[in-house]
Amino acid sequence: MEFSPKEQKLKCVYCGATKELDMTTVNPKEHDFNEWAKKTDEDLRQVGEETQEVKCHQCGATVVLSGQSSSKCPFCGTPLVMDQAQVKRSWKPEYIVPFKIEKSACAEIFGKWINGKFFCPSKFKNGAVVADSFKGVFLPYWTYDAKAVTAYTGQKGRHEKKKDKDGETETVTEWRTVSGIVKQNFDDILVPASKGLPESVAAEVGDSTWDLKNVVPYNPELVVGFMTEVYTVDFKEGFEVAKHKMEDAIDEEVRKDIGGDEQRVTTKETNYEDVTFKMLLLPIFLGVFMIGDKRYTFAINAFTGECHGEYPVDKMKVYACIAIVSVLVIVLLKLFGIF
Repeated sequence: MEFSPKEQKLKCVYCGATKELDMTTVNPKEHDFNEWAKKTDEDLRQVGEETQEVKCHQCGATVVLSGQSSSKCPFCGTPLVMDQAQVKRSWKPEYIVPFKIEKSACAEIFGKWINGKFFCPSKFKNGAVVADSFKGVFLPYWTYDAKAVTAYTGQKGRHEKKKDKDGETETVTEWRTVSGIVKQNFDDILVPASKGLPESVAAEVGDSTWDLKNVVPYNPELVVGFMTEVYTVDFKEGFEVAKHKMEDAIDEEVRKDIGGDEQRVTTKETNYEDVTFKMLLLPIFLGVFMIGDKRYTFAINAFTGECHGEYPVDKMKVYACIAIVSVLVIVLLKLFGIF
């Protein structure tokens, strides 16, 4: 039996018989970061689960197979050596966003996305990618909540219009030294807990639409028929990434607090309080395609159908576009008597 995204049940791939699953959503509980940071590796292993893991010898990704006897690595397409699978104990995912999109929809979703990429080669748009090219994968992510308290110093600039000695009006910026404290609450900052996906694609997947307030408790039956990537990023390491993601929002809030027409931030020091975290699994359909010797990775958010990824660029289209723009510029310059 495999999990059916359409019916939200386990379904026999041969006879179509189904089994009901508890799909009741819950408001997830968080772990206290400071409390768990004090635990040893052995403590962490005690709360984990044993899984049968297979490591890809080509790209290094480690996946857990659920109800599959053979497969290819979803991250690079290399056949996995099944008899080298090892039983290991790792952090047990606590919550899961189930698959909502079916595999049969992948080709259409991908087609609409790639057709919007003008510089992509035409042959790649014309049926080169089919649904069977995509693999259903659960990716592990950490989520972080935190209260950020930031003390800053800087300068507030106000624009004033003044006349110079020739009577011409000019804009002059008057600067005044300021300082202050801003407070912000961050909720569910998503950070990839693995490194199988290219960094840019993993970030796009995490920033896409997920209903993280209504997730389902982890149930091994929900991952039957799919692969699950094993987490390789420690929750403490993940929080450092989360802080970088919060940085832009903190900087924006500081500048808003400074006010004026322009702002200069001289110093900024942030303390993070009441930090909590959890691990959850997010569903994607992953496609890996080779053109020449270059690999391109695509990910479809299997909750909303949003598509993210890398795509090849047709150099001839780029050159043609540059040539057309150059001709138009010359024509306009001649038209206005500049050239």
